[in-house]
Amino acid sequence: RDSEFIIGTVYRPPSGDATKFNETMSKILSSFTSKRNVVIMGDFNINMFSNTKHRSSFEESILCNGFTPVISVATHSKPNCQLSCIDNILVNITDNVINSGTIETHISHHRSLFVASILTLEHKPNNIPSKKDSIKYDF
Repeated sequence: RDSEFIIGTVYRPPSGDATKFNETMSKILSSFTSKRNVVIMGDFNINMFSNTKHRSSFEESILCNGFTPVISVATHSKPNCQLSCIDNILVNITDNVINSGTIETHISHHRSLFVASILTLEHKPNNIPSKKDSIKYDF
């Protein structure tokens, strides 16, 4: 097993360009196709419950690049609005996933997300990341 794992976060503002976002996300996801143990989580602000071209495009880029969304329940609720699934966790290896879901915290309109996975990491004395990589995209 490969001991490397990558964890990333994404936020797309509700007013962000969904078409540009989907194009960029597809490029990002495709850059990880040869990596194992990749987890990308975030507030994508694309409702997976909706029947729109943006949702279809987003879902296609996720699946075509070998990722699976592990959240399939409502993640966002506001008074007088329909429940939506705009937050998610994407993984490229589902064999290791034990459980995933949401936690109602009443702190915001968003529910907290979690995924529990089994990871086998090789112990090395210097197995601590030496730097953080951060890439900012404007949508």
